Amino acid sequence: AVSVTILEASGLSLPTAGIRNNHSNVFIWTQASGGSVPPTLVASVQAVGSFSNGTIFFVPAVESTYTAMQVSFTLLMGMCPGEFLNVSILKSLSLQAATVSTLTVQNSAAMA
Repeated sequence: AVSVTILEASGLSLPTAGIRNNHSNVFIWTQASGGSVPPTLVASVQAVGSFSNGTIFFVPAVESTYTAMQVSFTLLMGMCPGEFLNVSILKSLSLQAATVSTLTVQNSAAMA
């Protein structure tokens, strides 16, 4: 097996939208002097900054009424102790909304 490390100094940066676990759009190829290798799908890609299975429930689900909201989602990347997850939600989902409520969750145990 060949392992290559690309250092931070190379200027490589992750996409702002994150990377999903085992993203199906990551390929590797070469133009080596001994012969080129066509684009080949990378078998395993670490998730960074991505989520799935997002749901929002309102109780009561009645317009123009104060409501409780349950937000749930699955982290597709590991989260280490001491890392933070910020969830920002508009206090009103109407067009007049200007204020945001932010919930900060600190992970106290490792998640994978």
